[in-house]
Amino acid sequence: MKIIQAVLNFFRRIFGLKDKGINYRDFYKVGTELGDHFVARQKHFRQHPAPWNPVKLYLGDSNTEGWTVPPNFLEPLHIQERGIAGDMTWGVLERINQHLQENPTKIYLMIGTNDLGAGATVDQLLENYAAILDAIKPPIRVFCIAIPPINKQIMAANGISTSSTTKKIFEANRRIEHLCNPSHLPCRYFIDGFHFLADHTGALRAELTTDGLHLNVQGRRVLSSILPV
Repeated sequence: MKIIQAVLNFFRRIFGLKDKGINYRDFYKVGTELGDHFVARQKHFRQHPAPWNPVKLYLGDSNTEGWTVPPNFLEPLHIQERGIAGDMTWGVLERINQHLQENPTKIYLMIGTNDLGAGATVDQLLENYAAILDAIKPPIRVFCIAIPPINKQIMAANGISTSSTTKKIFEANRRIEHLCNPSHLPCRYFIDGFHFLADHTGALRAELTTDGLHLNVQGRRVLSSILPV
């Protein structure tokens, strides 16, 4: 299998072949697990406005929705979670205007894990990510938190498959950091949470995860400690 993959990679480099990526809309169809959860969570957000002023929102996927599991480290920081388990950059782009109507002063964005896991290309991910950032206008400050590492060995032991790799995560984070270059637009900041969560191989540290993909209490504690408030 490794030999076959090496040959494919060689021809991609020589002939400029690219991965096809995914059709995001297929994942969000009504009747699918993600599609139905996406609709339900958007309704939940409308019914539960942020209780603090100024409004600070944390947008993302299951690792963001997971902040609501006690202890909630966001609550003392007066940051309201707006996570949807399974969500991808396409989903955040679809719902960003709803969140902007909450008049946030700060947005914390951690998204991309599920894009890569589902087989999206880094180009697809970045196209959506850039569009999300373009929708968020100054003076709103947006903190782009690096896509966290994964631990494929622990994931496999828990029966979780993924198309993501540490190399893809590195590449996506490098390009996200570039999007946050102050010369592009003020009020964008890159938060390199990846290296606070990864071991020396780039894998998610075993003591910080429940299943190799999701952060446990200690993982959330580490990440919350580096969030600017």
